[in-house]
Amino acid sequence: MNLGARKSWGAGHKQLTGIITKPEEHTNAAALFLKLHACLYASPCPNPDQPTHEESC
Repeated sequence: MNLGARKSWGAGHKQLTGIITKPEEHTNAAALFLKLHACLYASPCPNPDQPTHEESC
């Protein structure tokens, strides 16, 4: 995961942290969590040209 992808992931994580405890944001929080999780562990990531964090290790 390059620096730009890490910054994007970090921004998404910060957003998730802000909405995860709000019941009215449950749907958005779940979707964002799954998007972030996919980039860490699953292949292919939503951006197939960008290797996942797991593949970078």
